[in-house]
Amino acid sequence: YGTKDEKLKSTAASCALTAMVGGVTEPAMYGVTLKYKTPMYGAMIGSFCGGLFAGLMKCYAYAYPGSVGLFGLPIYITDNISNLVYMVIAVLIGIVATFVSTLILYKEQ
Repeated sequence: YGTKDEKLKSTAASCALTAMVGGVTEPAMYGVTLKYKTPMYGAMIGSFCGGLFAGLMKCYAYAYPGSVGLFGLPIYITDNISNLVYMVIAVLIGIVATFVSTLILYKEQ
């Protein structure tokens, strides 16, 4: 979307996959966001939005996850399913807010 550089697109896509599924964010942080700055600002904005929603909805984790990716979501399952639902919504808000803010902020160098 924002860049025409195929190598950057490939790196960003693989980093996004490892971050969302496995919870490993270091390749994305050091390979893309710190290198270009504006994606880091977008990630900070998206994290704030998702975290704000999760905090306002009082989402609680009932264990410490080994992974904070998609496989870490079961730690939000309780007898009240709304805790998990609110956390999934918070994750989606974070993803969308990060994408939109990065799309707005990013300028090709």
